[in-house]
Amino acid sequence: MPPKAVAEVTIDIDPATYETQNVHAIYDTIASHFSSTRYKPWPIIAKFLSEIPDGWIGLDSGTGNGKYLSLDRDGKTWMVGLDRSINLLKFAQNAGDKAREVVLGNVLDHCWRTHAFDFAISIATIHHLATPSRRVLAVQRLLQAVSPKNGRVLIYDGARRRRAMGFVEIEHCAKSKIT
Repeated sequence: MPPKAVAEVTIDIDPATYETQNVHAIYDTIASHFSSTRYKPWPIIAKFLSEIPDGWIGLDSGTGNGKYLSLDRDGKTWMVGLDRSINLLKFAQNAGDKAREVVLGNVLDHCWRTHAFDFAISIATIHHLATPSRRVLAVQRLLQAVSPKNGRVLIYDGARRRRAMGFVEIEHCAKSKIT
């Protein structure tokens, strides 16, 4: 079944304000329940992380409760978790019963030295951004964060499930010029 045509939704307020009110405030409120229901890593992400070379440093952009931070293969890789929800980061900082490095910040901000990471993941995060241009910027920030030589980026947003619900996925974001 082909994807349904979806009209872009127009919001009447600044996109950052919209996200603060309709995404960030909600996640801060439901953090405890959300974390208790999001503990099992998705297989596609676990496979990606299992293939990361030893010694690599990564970024989990939109880490939430940090469930992927614990897939560090007993310290053979290391990840920093970035999220906008202070309450979810409280869970992430001890993901897998081990102290984790987490940072309170926005996936749209240029928080890191360019090319500071060997790999980055962003799982079920980008769809929360209010506009297509903000989603593209989030992808650009991930690409800026990783090494241009051998860096790896995995963005996964459950596209198959959203397609089944009539949503379409962003195409060709990675072709955007990185500055």
